[in-house]
Amino acid sequence: MIGSRLLAYDVVESTNDLLKSMSSFTPHGTVVWALEQTRGRGRFGRKWFSPKGGLWFSVLIKGRKGLAPYYYTMLFSLSVIRFLEKEGVEAGVKWPNDIYIGHKKIGGILVESVEETRSVLVVGVGLNVNNPIPDEIKERAINLRELVGREYALSSVLKDILSFADRMYSRYIVGDEREYLTIMWKRKQILKKGAKIRVRIGMDEKTMEAELLEVEPTGLLLDIGGVSEFYSFVEVVEW
Repeated sequence: MIGSRLLAYDVVESTNDLLKSMSSFTPHGTVVWALEQTRGRGRFGRKWFSPKGGLWFSVLIKGRKGLAPYYYTMLFSLSVIRFLEKEGVEAGVKWPNDIYIGHKKIGGILVESVEETRSVLVVGVGLNVNNPIPDEIKERAINLRELVGREYALSSVLKDILSFADRMYSRYIVGDEREYLTIMWKRKQILKKGAKIRVRIGMDEKTMEAELLEVEPTGLLLDIGGVSEFYSFVEVVEW
């Protein structure tokens, strides 16, 4: 059961790293939750600002050998979105792992393999709840308190998200309904077919214009300069 064991800390470097370090002797579903991270990170190793007031936790997944990590990105993205919808906030996924309210980011998911077999994974979740948003990123980030107008008990938010995740895990992962999980995830995409976007391909710093043809868990089908190609290592920087 996801959330059956909870390990809570005041401050850690990274909940993902801490949980990976104890994964060999810790059961499936264990959660590491910290009030603050000093070295939180997101996609491409970028720093994730993780002060007190936000929700920062990681979940240990064991026993689904060979199952692609992106299924857990989808599952936990949808779990966070369902919680936000329960609070009256409409949210969506910006491919592949970010949770957005309009053009402002409120959260993200980072799935990392502990073993090359993919039978052990750590799923990191970050959600801006009560934490202040620095002035320099206020145009592109937001917190739940600002949206709803009240403070939240982080333990209650965590409990709700884990409850959604556990039910979805039982149905869509254990119950082998992963195709429907993908369909639901696609419905929550903020990037729509035909959208004119700017992207960064691979490690190239320059950006280029593209038309979005299709969104898949493993990448984006793009039309760049009249040529259609599927890209896995891509970042959407403007839309």
